[in-house]
Amino acid sequence: MMIQGIAELVGKYKLFLIDLYGVIHDGINHFEKAAEVVNYLRDGGKKVIFFSNTPRPKEDVAQKLAGMSSKLKDFEIVTSGEFFKYTLHYPEKYDLDFLSHYAFPLSNNLNHPLLTIPNLKITNSVETASYLLIIASVENKADLSMFDRILEQAAKRNLPCICPNPDLVAHQGKDIIYTAGSFALRYKELGGNVYYMGKPENNFYKFALDNNNIITQYVLAVGDNLYTDIKGANDFGLDSLFVKNGVCDKDDINTLMDNTGLKPTYIINDFKLK
Repeated sequence: MMIQGIAELVGKYKLFLIDLYGVIHDGINHFEKAAEVVNYLRDGGKKVIFFSNTPRPKEDVAQKLAGMSSKLKDFEIVTSGEFFKYTLHYPEKYDLDFLSHYAFPLSNNLNHPLLTIPNLKITNSVETASYLLIIASVENKADLSMFDRILEQAAKRNLPCICPNPDLVAHQGKDIIYTAGSFALRYKELGGNVYYMGKPENNFYKFALDNNNIITQYVLAVGDNLYTDIKGANDFGLDSLFVKNGVCDKDDINTLMDNTGLKPTYIINDFKLK
């Protein structure tokens, strides 16, 4: 069902799980109409959670949003990076006992904030690692091969892999960044075992909603990626709103939905009020 603005749905839902990249901002600048929507929802007594596949702690994301606009301050934020932090504290809850051992971080940023979180043990050798932690991102598709030697080495050792950002790409203004999910896909192609932490995984939705006493029929998931946002919502039993002018804006959305079977409850061109 195509809608013109979120105002058409406000009376039906109590909690809004809202993606960031492509919905609230483009990686550099925020979308003013989207900022108006989330403030309208919050002022109207609705619960708003920014729900993002980003391998960063929520404090990092909050700082970035506040730098974009004062209208994006003081919202609840749940990131895949935050979920990874949680699993480090409770690995047995997810049958991920290897998280209590040493990780080899696959990253081209040694100052990545995820590398400083408590309970994370790091080694600089694949040979002494118990698992891979993929947090790399590159601007050029050709650079996706830069870690192939390490991935091959890890695959030979049958190391499990943690990917705290299942997205293959992310927007950075007008540019596309190839994110952790792209490297995880290469590892899977080598026969590696990948554990995704983020959308569309059910555990991530449960993590976001566990402390909210709102039944799923009153939750609307908003996103611009069929493969993560919409698939995750469908699998978890949530209604969803697909923002058309996001990651998939150059594709024929109707054909894509027909081919994948991934169909949202609602579709909107841009995330706006009316």
